[in-house]
Amino acid sequence: MPLDMIENKPTDPGSSTLMLDSRPFLDGGDEWRFIIGNNFLVSMKILLGLLSFGLVSVVILGWTGTIVAWSTLSAVDSGASIYHIAALILPHGVIELAGFVFFGAVGCEGLVLFCQKLKFDTWLIDSDRLALNVRRLVTGFLLITVASIIETFVTGQIANKIN
Repeated sequence: MPLDMIENKPTDPGSSTLMLDSRPFLDGGDEWRFIIGNNFLVSMKILLGLLSFGLVSVVILGWTGTIVAWSTLSAVDSGASIYHIAALILPHGVIELAGFVFFGAVGCEGLVLFCQKLKFDTWLIDSDRLALNVRRLVTGFLLITVASIIETFVTGQIANKIN
């Protein structure tokens, strides 16, 4: 049932029991703030890998992939078309995952620096390495932002076309 429909008593006994909800549609801003907030929360958790030699980053990225796989298999098992599932996930999911991977690359820097310390007995932190990580963070931020916009404004339209 579409979200804008509610079960209601008909005013005319011969009419449908599904009537349009009288509440106004949201403009998408609230949904976007919610989605981008969640995505940035996940991104910040991925960055905690800096403190755990990348372990937190790898676990979160692996768990995210596992959840997507389980959800997809569950939807397929319930009879949903793989094409419909792909249409709902792929437009924003590929971009979002790429953004998370960029954050994960920064999150794994702790392990890289530790290995360099063991190998060369010095911390190899220079301006080039810092610039690379800033570019990774900016790219991840931009990808997460674009993915959240697509998820808010495009995925809903795709879902409406599927229903």
